[in-house]
Amino acid sequence: MKYLKLLLLSMLMFGCAQEKKPPDTNNLKPSNTTAREGTADCTYFFNHSRLCLSYSWVKAPTDTELGTFTFKTYRQNVLDQTPIQVDLGSIPDVILWMPSMGHGSSPVTVEKVDTGTYRATRVFFIMPGEWQIKWQVKQGSTVEDELIVPITI
Repeated sequence: MKYLKLLLLSMLMFGCAQEKKPPDTNNLKPSNTTAREGTADCTYFFNHSRLCLSYSWVKAPTDTELGTFTFKTYRQNVLDQTPIQVDLGSIPDVILWMPSMGHGSSPVTVEKVDTGTYRATRVFFIMPGEWQIKWQVKQGSTVEDELIVPITI
């Protein structure tokens, strides 16, 4: 019994140690593990319009370099639910937000590339942790539609 207690105690002391590693921003993943980045399977939906969005990294940001990603917006075909690319009402704002800290990061630049295809540049997360990428479609200063994707840095 004495040896069993000693064995259990040593397992508790040494079995849970984990090496501390810096965040790997070269492998950014959405926090939602059911989401599939870069696909047109309508995993992410805008709240009001129910248009869907897919995105993929062109260049992931690092702790010293800005990143770039492209995103596409779709509606689902009524007949067979296949994605059909469509434009949003305006070029959306992309906001990098860290909810636990109550702040964002530097502004992201967004440009339209083609029908329903946009490029976000100057993407930079100022610290590791739980972030959100927010896509907002605005009419003036009023947010008409929004989509939020959690991401871990």
